[in-house]
This record gives sequence, C-alpha cells and structure tokens, in this order.
Amino acid sequence: MRGIELRMAPATGADQASPVDLRSPSTCLGTFDRDTGRLLWRAADTGGWYATGDLMRPDGEGGLRYAGRASDRISGTTQLMIPVLDVEAELREHPAIADVALVGYPAEHGDLPCAVVVPAGEHVPDLAELHTWLAGRGMTDWYWPTRVEMVPRFPRNELGKVRKNVLRAWLIRRQATVRHRRQSDRARRRVTEPPLQPVPPGPFTSGTLRRAGPRMDSARPAAPTMATAQTRPDPAAVEIS
Repeated sequence: MRGIELRMAPATGADQASPVDLRSPSTCLGTFDRDTGRLLWRAADTGGWYATGDLMRPDGEGGLRYAGRASDRISGTTQLMIPVLDVEAELREHPAIADVALVGYPAEHGDLPCAVVVPAGEHVPDLAELHTWLAGRGMTDWYWPTRVEMVPRFPRNELGKVRKNVLRAWLIRRQATVRHRRQSDRARRRVTEPPLQPVPPGPFTSGTLRRAGPRMDSARPAAPTMATAQTRPDPAAVEIS
C-alpha cells in the first residue's frame, strides 16, 4: 500500500517467520497501558517505526503470509519454533474438537505446547489420540502438544480473538496447583508413616531398626488393592479468569 513502509528482522526459526515493524503518516504518536497509564511506545523514540507484534513470512510470490503473533510463539525444547497456526488448523479438523488453541507453558528448557480444547461433544480426545491424529496428517512430532486441557469456551477480547495470555496464566496456575498437591501428598505420607524403633540385638542379630506398630505375619497374603479411576473435572466447573 502506498505510504506504508514495512521492515522485517532476519528470520531466526525454521518457519522463516519474522516480526514486522510498520511506519506511515497515519501511525499513532504513541501507545499507553490502558490500566496503568504508563507510556509503552512513542514514535519519536523509534523514528516512527511501530512494532506490530505480527509475524510474517514470504509466500513465494513476492508477497507476505501472516504467521501469527510473536507473543504466541512457542519455542519448544529444540531450536525450532512451533508453527502454532498450522498445528491448530490440523487439530480443528478432528471430529471431536469444536475449537482449539495451542498455548505455551513454561518447562525446564523452554515453553512446551498445550492443546486447550473446546470439545464438539461429550468425548474429549486425550493426548495419545491427538498425537495419532497429527501423525496421520503428516505432522512432525516436534510440533505435537505435550499436554491437553479441556474448557467449555475460550476467553475472548472485544474483537473476538482468543486471549491466549489468559489461557497461559490459567495453565501456569493449574500446573502450580497440581505440583503443590503432589508435594502435600508426599509430605502427608511421610507424616503418617510410623517412626523407626531400635530392635535390641539377639543371638543372631547385631541390632537393627524397624517400623513401630503391630507386627505383620510374613506368611499372611497381602490384601488386594483396588485401582482408582481418574475422573475428569466437570467442564462447567472450569473457570478461567
């Protein structure tokens, strides 16, 4: 378009997508944080160049193709950036999925992709089912989600776009809650175990430690254990704020 300048930084990922800056006479003079009023960007400080936050890549015909938002990029555990839009497009073709958002959550060596799914019916596909689906569509396993979560609907802004920052914060909270619950369970098991008591030496022993409590007959067969089924949370109870 006449009067609009674009510039792109060199592509660093395998998807060849680059962040795009824009400059034109119609670009605003500055932006502010609507909640705090803090100045975020001023045209006079950058020579008029505004960082759009969009990612573009050449389309092979002299034009550009939109590749997503820079803030939505997921690095994975390799040097390859995960093509979020492509993975989402393949997952939306799954008959059990009404909508999906691929959202990064923090891991030890970078962000990992989580498929946040709005199911099309009662059946909610698990991670193995999504992997099988993507493998059948010819997608490399580097791009597969490592986690799946289900929500009844997505949080959206005034323009109808999915608020992935809200989903990411929700995933991190759930991750912290699960970690805390596991730590509490381990601590509870340690507390409820009886303490070790010394056993005086006998004619054939030099003394040892054993758990306090009633003596167990080694010949008595162990009581059978029942496996507990994992239950999925009620979709209506999932609240994202």
